[in-house]
Amino acid sequence: VMMTATSGGWNLVLGAGTASTCTHIQNRSVEVHREPRNDAVFEAVCLKGSTETPRSSSLDDDYPSKGVYRCACCGEPLFPASSKFDSRTGWPSFWAPVQSDPIGYTKDIGSMLSTEVHCKKCGAHLGHVFGGFTGGGSGDTGYRYCINGICLSYDPFLELPLTTDVPWTIASEAILIFVIIGVVSFFCFCGRLPKFVQILRGHYRHEVIPEPCS
Repeated sequence: VMMTATSGGWNLVLGAGTASTCTHIQNRSVEVHREPRNDAVFEAVCLKGSTETPRSSSLDDDYPSKGVYRCACCGEPLFPASSKFDSRTGWPSFWAPVQSDPIGYTKDIGSMLSTEVHCKKCGAHLGHVFGGFTGGGSGDTGYRYCINGICLSYDPFLELPLTTDVPWTIASEAILIFVIIGVVSFFCFCGRLPKFVQILRGHYRHEVIPEPCS
């Protein structure tokens, strides 16, 4: 329950890829700036949940004051340019999505229980969101949506408001600590259980003491 509550949804995934419905069809009716497309990388990252090489995206070092970033797969508006910040991680980073609730969340077991984010409309994998003391976030949310640049396209002509009403996301390190404590406690209890049962049996057993021979 704790893991699902902190991921903004009820899904647990072994891999970050959730884009089974992505059709590779971009929104051609809108003039946008797209990343140079490497089909193999696009397939691996957006559809299969992989991660692009850090600092490989031209969107990482670009900080426009206006516009929105769309899903490179279906064209859905995802993040306003006003929430983009320099996280110095090598991936485009945002502290809030647009107001239309376009982001889906799952807990990614394969990535140390971090929270995976994807386009809610088409399912394309985007990246991960980090919060808490170690998240390195910014803005009013304190979050860092760490997004693969190849999964985004920049639209300078559309303006949409952002939202700070985002799901609570605890730092993955905190979840790991809780899991480790739980596992250690379980094995300690199991190790002491036989001795505890033995003590109980000894306490309630009626021991018959034979009478001495006369």
